[in-house]
Amino acid sequence: MQSWLREGATCIRCAAFLSVLAVPSISGFASSAGTAPTETILIRQPLSASIADWCIALIAALALGISFWQIIAMKRHQRVSVRPLLDFVSAEEPRKIRLTNGGLGPAIITGLFVRLGEGELEPMGKSTWQDIVDELELENTDFFTVIERTILFPGASLDVLTVGRLSEEANAAIESKLQLHAEYESMYGERFSVDFGTQPFD
Repeated sequence: MQSWLREGATCIRCAAFLSVLAVPSISGFASSAGTAPTETILIRQPLSASIADWCIALIAALALGISFWQIIAMKRHQRVSVRPLLDFVSAEEPRKIRLTNGGLGPAIITGLFVRLGEGELEPMGKSTWQDIVDELELENTDFFTVIERTILFPGASLDVLTVGRLSEEANAAIESKLQLHAEYESMYGERFSVDFGTQPFD
């Protein structure tokens, strides 16, 4: 940007120098009959004036373009600097599935869903979790139910499912059948989602 400004200043100085050389010339002379002197004024339209105008317009356009680019880059940086990043993490003893925020900004959770096997995706309500617990014959369980627009701050986590006592069969069923899906937003309204499970969501 500094090099462009220097080149623009050089163009303006050259234009000013040429305009000095192109000042109007005025000459007076008297006729042989003794009439009053007349003046002849030669008006020249300096080429340097149009060059200077073009240089000024070009510099202004470049400065405006750079300003817009800086605004866009700043807004993009602000979005990235507060972008959340959620992930499901599995832990052992006790068996837990956590939803963690490893991003730089808070996550606004707009939806948490669960299904078992090929069943329908349903919100994480108490009745939904209870059906899954009964089907898998889980004991000493604790589960998270949906709270509207839950906010998960950077570095924080919430326990989606905790199982105190777990058989090998139940553990295998969790690994192969349990499917979790979370939808969330950033502070700027950007929407994201994350899944847990071996089967992809539709």
